[in-house]
Amino acid sequence: MANPGEADQPLFMSEEHVRIMNDRLAKSDEVKNACAALPRDVLLAFRLVNEDTGAVHWWQMSFKQQGGVDFALGEPEGNADLLFESGYWAMLANTAAQRAGEPLPEPQPQMTGDVSVMQLISTAFLATQRAAAVPVRMPPRK
Repeated sequence: MANPGEADQPLFMSEEHVRIMNDRLAKSDEVKNACAALPRDVLLAFRLVNEDTGAVHWWQMSFKQQGGVDFALGEPEGNADLLFESGYWAMLANTAAQRAGEPLPEPQPQMTGDVSVMQLISTAFLATQRAAAVPVRMPPRK
């Protein structure tokens, strides 16, 4: 059964969803202050391969000392500080479980790069989650 008003919610990690999150993040003093305290800028990238079609989806999170956090779709131009690689549907299942406060299903994403950046950005990451959380529809698996 669909949630009330679900049809009006953006599709998870669609251009609309990313725009809404970025608008919220741009207005968040908590996020900007947390990023200003970072010793350097950090880029997280997510490379997701659709288990059914083989299509590759890219998501990015940029943590900038000057300007805060923003999300982007597409492959990063340079190397990410930390790259998460996963199946697309596995990542969506992981995200849905996290949003529902449930245990995360296996498999977990593989990480390549500087894993220590997660500790470095932890305060900014939590502020980002609070500021950018919006109700969404999860894409249906076809």
